[in-house]
Amino acid sequence: MASVLSKRFSKNMRTFQKGHLFSNFKLLSSVPHMSKMSTAQILDTRRQRSHLCSETELKEFKALFPTVVKDLTTIPALMPITDTNKWMEQVYDYGIRQENTLWAEQMILANRMLSSNKHSTSWKTLVHIYACSLHLNCVGNLMVDEIVTHSETDFGREGSCNLSGDKHISMCDSILVTNSCSLLLKKYFGNLDFYTDLLKLRSEMMYSIPFGRHLALVHRKDFRNFNTEIFNKITRFSTALPGFFEPVAAIMIMNGCKETTLLNHAKAISVEIGCLHNMYVDFSDFCNNTKEYTQNIQDGDPTWMLAEAMENSSNAQRTILLENYGQKNEKSVAKVQEVFAELDLETRFQRRKDDTAEIVHTIADKLTEVQLQKYYETLWSGLF
Repeated sequence: MASVLSKRFSKNMRTFQKGHLFSNFKLLSSVPHMSKMSTAQILDTRRQRSHLCSETELKEFKALFPTVVKDLTTIPALMPITDTNKWMEQVYDYGIRQENTLWAEQMILANRMLSSNKHSTSWKTLVHIYACSLHLNCVGNLMVDEIVTHSETDFGREGSCNLSGDKHISMCDSILVTNSCSLLLKKYFGNLDFYTDLLKLRSEMMYSIPFGRHLALVHRKDFRNFNTEIFNKITRFSTALPGFFEPVAAIMIMNGCKETTLLNHAKAISVEIGCLHNMYVDFSDFCNNTKEYTQNIQDGDPTWMLAEAMENSSNAQRTILLENYGQKNEKSVAKVQEVFAELDLETRFQRRKDDTAEIVHTIADKLTEVQLQKYYETLWSGLF
């Protein structure tokens, strides 16, 4: 049965020629002007192209921030708690202005490519409100990460703990920020036909993140059995589902698409891209020797490099990792970095990227929606 999206984009379907889409799912080394560049140079170049939206789109999205902060601090039932509302105004303002808007950008991109009434002002407002809720969900969980890693700063940026000076208050703040997403949905989507479906989607994603975080904390404590399979599970639940699947799924649902098979294919592709993106970020930090890279080693974070190392290191290298990973001193960090450097992670990353491209291409061939295929091609190009 043809889906709603198929009907809306039937004209594009008639002009679609199979095989033209997803031509970007190749290693960057196959691109002529990239072939002479090292992977580190490619990654550094690509990190400067993080935006999936135009400056105008981002400006329109961010223009809604003050309204969202006001919405969340003028809830009738909470108005009598003036001190808390005044404090949360600072917290929401801190959170919503964080620069990493990748989750929200994907929803804006999906709206541009999949929605039939994308130019409607009222429709744009709905999309931007949901995108704000995605952004706040992301920020709320980053606040938890700061507390877990005892980070007073988030890689040079003032951390949320510095707002209150107390990690327990900051933990409560993070819970309020993440749960505020549901309040936004109720206010703006409560009377719409697809509200229940969006609420089901959000509920699933809200459960997914702590599940992934729990798995990460278990292997932060004891990483002797950590490997790439576990890394992918952590990434799937903590990032790929809420950060890569939910944005496009929400737009599909808002446009009337409830076809289970299509949504499952979208979920499968989103998870693959989300997992690869986490590898990409970790590997980029490794290639460019960033502060994040050093801090992740000191904090004992279950990164992609650690997963590859625990799977492929010699007994001697494994011993070095077990004795030094997660230690705060510079000598231990240097020993871990030396092991990583010996493992030819560049080749391993390229192989993972190539394998992911093949998997995504195979699933994308099953999509019945040309615009959804184009969305994922654009997302791939924008990220990698």
